[in-house]
Parts: sequence; structure tokens; C-alpha cells
Amino acid sequence: MKGLEKAMRKQYEYHRKSNEEKDKALRFVHNWAEEWIVKINGKLTLDDEKEIRKILEKLNLKM
Repeated sequence: MKGLEKAMRKQYEYHRKSNEEKDKALRFVHNWAEEWIVKINGKLTLDDEKEIRKILEKLNLKM
């Protein structure tokens, strides 16, 4: 899905600045990404969930 990683990274960085806990920021971004996908596609598939988890792993390792 185009732009999902960029949007999640932006949300993570914004939320991380206002909240110091990394785990809370990652949970927030996970929920936000699910809502974003549902808004765009109307549903959340297993592939979407796998992509979200993959991006979250990248964010967790980099940040």
C-alpha cells in the first residue's frame, strides 16, 4: 500500500515527540494505521495487518 509506511513514520514521530514512551507510540501508530486502511479500503485484511507489523518492526528498530 503506497504511502502507508511514510504516513506511519510521520504519525510515530509526531506521537513520540508528545509522549516519551516508545511502546505507547507504537501502539498508537498501530491503531491509527488500522483505522487509516479501513477508511481507505473499507476493510482490513490479513495482508494489511502483516504489512502494518512489518513497518512497526522497522520503526521499533530504527527509533
